[in-house]
Amino acid sequence: MLDRSDTLPAWPRAAALRLLPTRGGRLALLALLALPVVLVDGLRVMDADLPGFIVGLARGAPVPPARGFLLEGLLFDGIGSALAAAGVPEGALALTWWGLGLLLFAGVAAVGLRRGEFAFRDLLLLVAFSHLVDTLALWIGKFDPWLMAFLLLSAWRRPAPALAGSVLAAFCNPILAVLSTAGVAAVDLALARRLRWAQSGAVLLAGVADLALAHRVLPGLVDRAGYARGLVAGLLHDAALLGPPSLVSAALVPFFLVRCFAGPFRYGGRGGAALLGCWAAAMLVVGCVATLDHTRVLCLLTLGPALAFLRHQARGPAMERWDWGLFALLVLCRLALSQIDGNGAVASTPYPLAPWQEP
Repeated sequence: MLDRSDTLPAWPRAAALRLLPTRGGRLALLALLALPVVLVDGLRVMDADLPGFIVGLARGAPVPPARGFLLEGLLFDGIGSALAAAGVPEGALALTWWGLGLLLFAGVAAVGLRRGEFAFRDLLLLVAFSHLVDTLALWIGKFDPWLMAFLLLSAWRRPAPALAGSVLAAFCNPILAVLSTAGVAAVDLALARRLRWAQSGAVLLAGVADLALAHRVLPGLVDRAGYARGLVAGLLHDAALLGPPSLVSAALVPFFLVRCFAGPFRYGGRGGAALLGCWAAAMLVVGCVATLDHTRVLCLLTLGPALAFLRHQARGPAMERWDWGLFALLVLCRLALSQIDGNGAVASTPYPLAPWQEP
């Protein structure tokens, strides 16, 4: 991006120069970016029946088969059951594991920054322009912070932590972990000609093991793929109405906003661009068509690959020389990007809601 520091308004540049040099200032900058998103989009608790299922699982009670996809992640089930066994009340169970997951995510991000696995500017761009913050705020009660921490770890350069992150993610959400790791591997292969064979093979084995063990321990559960097959007509109708705004709000606009500050674009030739394009097309089909949680799924699928992608890009001007006036304006524009799920946009939507009900 061109250096326009001589034309910057005084207050954005002064604020940036005050916050960027210190660790506390950078944390304050992240908080300042996250707070407006939470204030505009609000907080929302989802899957209120999940704690009851976890408590029942810990006590050996049967789980409704149609909701079995919520319990496919053995690691999630183990964490929830351990908290329930430790005496956490059912009413506080979801908030407890969600809060502990936030601490884990913050810890993984802090260690990654300290070890140079990614730069602060990469994390800053994801907080400012992706759907990271609103996905956490609007899906309280899910295990998403744990999964995000493992997906963040899966994008590290060091093979051992990256492999561990992918395997742990596979024991949380097998399908998503495999697809996310495929994206990280595609980025590394396309941009650095680095093969992640061990990590790719490990996440596949871990995903298969999780599914096999979960359905052996809890026979009769309907898995995610089976749940989707049972809702084919509804999913297609929902995708026709909400797929296009999801594509724009959760994929295209965040990508172009990040590109404004990520430095010159580069890729590993036509073959690399084709490989990344195929993976991106597959992710858009999954996020916009094959699921109801459009924005949330796209955010989770692209978190690791986006971090790997940013790490490989040529660096532009130093952050202190960014056009912080433009940055502040684009952050305000990003607040208009709504979280979209099967009920439309969380706040409001110009699109009619899909006239079908879950069986």
